[in-house]
Amino acid sequence: MLLHEKDGYVSFYIVVIQHAQKTCIVGVVSKYDKMVFKIHVHAAPERGKANQEIVCYLSDVLKLPKNFIVIDQGETDRFKRVKLLNTKMDEVKKAFQTLGFLS
Repeated sequence: MLLHEKDGYVSFYIVVIQHAQKTCIVGVVSKYDKMVFKIHVHAAPERGKANQEIVCYLSDVLKLPKNFIVIDQGETDRFKRVKLLNTKMDEVKKAFQTLGFLS
């Protein structure tokens, strides 16, 4: 399962590919027995710049405030868990469907 809903938040995992030309979701892959979003990130992975760019990007594409988006696992790793606070599963599914990553 790609998206998980629990106690008022939706979470999902991402794997980050750094030093890309632009920040974008490029697909869905299997990593550590989980289905995850593969995200290319332009910002360098130093002093939290890449994580900030991920939050800004997700805020833009999911139409959520930045403070609703939290990287709660893997801050310094390429494999991360993202929590979307105060968010409903159907809203997130609709946004990812619009992007073409969920059917």
